[in-house]
Amino acid sequence: LLMPAWFFMRRTSAGYLAPDDDRAMKALVKIPRDAVVRVEIKSGRSVPMMRKYWAMIHKVHENQSRYVTPEQLEKALCVYLGHCDMLYMRDGTEVRVPRSIAFDKLSQAEFNDLYDRTVAMVCEHIIPRLDRGKLRDELESFAA
Repeated sequence: LLMPAWFFMRRTSAGYLAPDDDRAMKALVKIPRDAVVRVEIKSGRSVPMMRKYWAMIHKVHENQSRYVTPEQLEKALCVYLGHCDMLYMRDGTEVRVPRSIAFDKLSQAEFNDLYDRTVAMVCEHIIPRLDRGKLRDELESFAA
């Protein structure tokens, strides 16, 4: 079965796990009836905060022309903000590889810091006249 590496579920009032969004639903319908699958339960990071982060990335992507996809933009921002690893090639060339922002790779405090630095980068360098407060207000709807 080819499925996303992860997706969000929520606990219903009846105590069952249910898909939290369309991505999760599409992944679940690919699992055959009565199939047994391995599930790893993790929490500790804010799903609404991650939604706000990706909403910001998509919004910025719509207002620029350098990066072809939102994912490319996000990787570039991670590198620029230092959320990356340095690799050194044999010829001495330095290559920066963006680190993951996955739930199991960053604590909430680390993600909050990256989020705040991303907002600052967007408002100071990518869309210079964008007011931070206005951006945050606009993104609040994605946290619901």
